[in-house]
Amino acid sequence: MEGYYPPEAAFLSEMASMLNYRFEPVDWRLDFATQSKADSSYPAFVKEQVALFAKNYFPNMMESNSQSIYDEIHRESNIAIVDSVFEKIIGADSIAEIAHGNWNERNRRIVENGLGAAKNAQRIIFVFGSDHIPQIRRHLKELGYEPVIPERMFVPDNNFKMPEAVLKRWKLNLENLKLIRDKKVSVSDDDYNKVLNSRRIQELESAILLAP
Repeated sequence: MEGYYPPEAAFLSEMASMLNYRFEPVDWRLDFATQSKADSSYPAFVKEQVALFAKNYFPNMMESNSQSIYDEIHRESNIAIVDSVFEKIIGADSIAEIAHGNWNERNRRIVENGLGAAKNAQRIIFVFGSDHIPQIRRHLKELGYEPVIPERMFVPDNNFKMPEAVLKRWKLNLENLKLIRDKKVSVSDDDYNKVLNSRRIQELESAILLAP
């Protein structure tokens, strides 16, 4: 099921030995049946508000004059916008909250799992999509930590070449997902439905095709 998670997870895992850090998967996902049931009852007025947000937010992000999309994504004003969507629109409706994977509980468990896996680590880095930042940061602060968003430490260019080990791992993950999809390996019904109803196969195919 490694391929069910974002392609960058395998990249981070492969780079661990090179950069001398320990990589631990700490995400948590709601079971497919519960999330699917909530999604089928997703309130139309909440969906409309979320769609309006996406219609304006993402085009503005792509049109930014920032040197890197990283800078724009991690701008405090944009983090606040994302937070307001999950807290005041999605989080205000219990069905929408579950349809989004029980969002608050997912982020609480991410923090719990991360701290549990950290053991005696001197520095802990949570690597997740930017929409997770507000809640991960909030949960960490509640536990007495002072989380910071790392500054960008390089200038983006087109000279990067994807390590062969990462490409090899992506291809194996893609093969495994297709075996799950085609019912050629035995997995739980939950895992099967998660793979079948996700876009991970297409995303891995694109990542492999576009890798520099």
